[in-house]
Formats: sequence, C-alpha cells, structure tokens
Amino acid sequence: MRNFPIAPEALPFVLLLGALGTGAWFLDLQIASLILTILAGWVVWFFRNPTRAIPDDPRSIVAGE
Repeated sequence: MRNFPIAPEALPFVLLLGALGTGAWFLDLQIASLILTILAGWVVWFFRNPTRAIPDDPRSIVAGE
C-alpha cells in the first residue's frame, strides 16, 4: 500500500465517521451529519500519505505533468 492516498491506519476512522454521518443524515440530524462529515474530511487530510511518489516507470501516465 505504498502509493495509497491515505495511511491505512485512517481507514477505520474514516469508515466509522462516514457511517455515523450517513446515519445522522437519515435520522434528520443535519448539524451532526455536517460535523461528522467535516471531521471525516479532516481525518483524511491529517492521515494523507506524504511518502507517495510518482512511479519511476517512464510509460506511466501521471496527471499534472
């Protein structure tokens, strides 16, 4: 999982916050859902994988280059 966009340790937290946010939305708790969604976004940002690297393969297609 070297080139995974976020650290694998964050996945349980993101999935839990996403499920709770979705449940809150369906229970008509929009403020709680918004807070949980923002918190899930923050967890994704905080656990982003800074060791990602562009592959060395010259045939690879990378956006932004």
